[in-house]
Amino acid sequence: MKAEPSFDDSASRQPFTSFYKLGPVMGNGAFSTVREGLYKNANSRAALYAIKIVTKSKLSREDLDALEDEVGILKELRHPNVVKLYDFFEEQILFYLVMEKMTGGELFDRIVSRSYYNEKDARDLCKILLDAMCYIHANKIAHRDLKPENLLLATDDDDSFVKIADFGFAKKCKDDACLSTQCGTPGYVVSKHRLFIELSYNTIYLT
Repeated sequence: MKAEPSFDDSASRQPFTSFYKLGPVMGNGAFSTVREGLYKNANSRAALYAIKIVTKSKLSREDLDALEDEVGILKELRHPNVVKLYDFFEEQILFYLVMEKMTGGELFDRIVSRSYYNEKDARDLCKILLDAMCYIHANKIAHRDLKPENLLLATDDDDSFVKIADFGFAKKCKDDACLSTQCGTPGYVVSKHRLFIELSYNTIYLT
């Protein structure tokens, strides 16, 4: 039996429930629910994954296109610091995304819970994220919603084992005009006025 899932499972045209047993709810969104899923073929109670279950009827045409983009992008990415998509099932009513299970929660919550975050920790974390982003950009992909809430920790006891998640706004850059859409989380989006000031300051500083 296979130790972990792969896209061969969904390609077999067998239903999702042939391969997985759903467990407790891990989170909820506007269009989806994330539940723990046990991969039956591994024959191990430790073979647990995060199953994102999306209700088709709640999605607009634009949402469906975005989901297809997200799945296509995640299929391409295989990096230790990018959350992995193992498989994707499309059934009559639901989509199932079989994702890597992250047990450490959001980096944002971990930072808030700590009494301090020293320079070395910040430096080490930035190096990891920059390496992952270089990989993503080398594959001509823009994440477009990078923020602490979309940086997940693999475990409870390691602040540096972080992975980039949520590629719902991500875009494959096929040409120079592909990134014209305004998107992202408002609280993290730099305003045009502030961006102009920062770019001007950096130009003067570098000169």
